[in-house]
Amino acid sequence: MSACIPRTVIGLLAVAILCLTGCGDSSAPPATTITADTAMFIGKSFIVADEVMTFNLDGSLTVAGTNPTNQTWTINPTGQLIIYNTNKGTALFTFTAGDARTGFTGTREYSNGASGTVTFVPVPGNLPGLSFVRAINITVVNSSSTLHTLVYATLTGGEWATYPAPGTSLGAGQMLGLNNGADRPFESLGGSISLSPASGGQIVINWSWPYGSAVSAGVNTMSLTGLAVSYQMINQQTTNPTLQVMITTSSPFRE
Repeated sequence: MSACIPRTVIGLLAVAILCLTGCGDSSAPPATTITADTAMFIGKSFIVADEVMTFNLDGSLTVAGTNPTNQTWTINPTGQLIIYNTNKGTALFTFTAGDARTGFTGTREYSNGASGTVTFVPVPGNLPGLSFVRAINITVVNSSSTLHTLVYATLTGGEWATYPAPGTSLGAGQMLGLNNGADRPFESLGGSISLSPASGGQIVINWSWPYGSAVSAGVNTMSLTGLAVSYQMINQQTTNPTLQVMITTSSPFRE
């Protein structure tokens, strides 16, 4: 004998089943996050937007060589970074990808209500743990408002600490940090990368460090509009020099 169940009852049962299986559950887990700890930051420096932040052992935070607002930092029990006394109040950072060697990406929320995405790029001094006996650090800082895309990255000697994938974007205020090193002292280093600005043209950055010779570098630009590119070598006499490339806004009539 078949039973006739009113449609309204069937509908209520369906809603109940959906709710029991998590419908409208505000406690559902968020997107994957990285649980930070103090070892990831203590004694290390990161470029965040246009500032260099150094996380000191005593819990203080040095920003670009100074600590003008007495900023301090800590890691909370859920693995999020907290920075106190910023110009927007307390900042809460939740990281969703990366590590202390390659950098972090995630979100930041301020106590004044401001929020947004954030990228922590490790400065070259964070890399002594690599097995390289000598290495060249390449940092490209985009101080313009133009988006740049990595077209290619090739090496003529040594290896990448982390391979820079073509298609990687370099947005306004961001920095691209690369490391070309060798685990044998007599090995030569060298390579080049190409960036394509959204405004057109091309930026090619190259470097070379043959064994027994000085490190050298250069930048070639083609058909740029409203952009200027400069570079300098830092710590050139050490086994860990840095090639720093700056991309800035210029007159639209200059390359």
